[in-house]
Amino acid sequence: MIRFAVVDRVLVVTLERPLKRNALIPDALITGRHELLRQAVREDLVAVVLRGAGSFFCAGYDLESIPSVPGGDGRMVGPLDDFVAALAGLDVPTVAVVQGGAYGAGFELALACDLRLTTETARWCMPPARLGLLYSLEGMCRLQRAIGEQRARYLLMTAAVIHGEQAARWGLALEALPEVNALQARCDALLDQLRSVHRASLEGTKRLLRSVEPALEPALLGESEALRAELFAAAELPPKR
Repeated sequence: MIRFAVVDRVLVVTLERPLKRNALIPDALITGRHELLRQAVREDLVAVVLRGAGSFFCAGYDLESIPSVPGGDGRMVGPLDDFVAALAGLDVPTVAVVQGGAYGAGFELALACDLRLTTETARWCMPPARLGLLYSLEGMCRLQRAIGEQRARYLLMTAAVIHGEQAARWGLALEALPEVNALQARCDALLDQLRSVHRASLEGTKRLLRSVEPALEPALLGESEALRAELFAAAELPPKR
């Protein structure tokens, strides 16, 4: 489940499946994308905050929901791709607030946000290599833009876990805070800053920044999905219930 609430001109998007560390499932992503796009056009909004319920940000895509064959559009995890694209394409600033951990698809959701805050002890990990899977091409590009080629390759190729303090040093997060209360206080202060500036300037800034991001060729995207399909089909994942 993904919950939406507008609080003082901020759309708060909460990944709400705490017993599963907010692992993502297709139905929640499909309905969540529609609601995100519906809410984000509100003229009074100054920002969108993405957070996880409980003590964890997001453990990634629920392994029991990962398909072994592509969907009708040829994509392996279309609902996730669509939600990430919707989040990345918003014209208002987006802030990811990461506590506990951001793994796989959770990491990708955080990367799709403009600004990221984390606790020092939060764990960040790209586990597809450990599972025999392949991360999305768009996600790889976002990661490389965020932290550079060598660090991106290291995280993608080794499935290493880094903590929030290191994530901030690498530029993956804007700031790492010592504990959850400090994380919330810093988020509140950041939102106050965003409330103090003009929305039209924010929208223009985001549109211009997106315009200079290199576009991926459809043929390359198709090739990457075909390779993902091979690995997804061969991966040993938990049986579906």
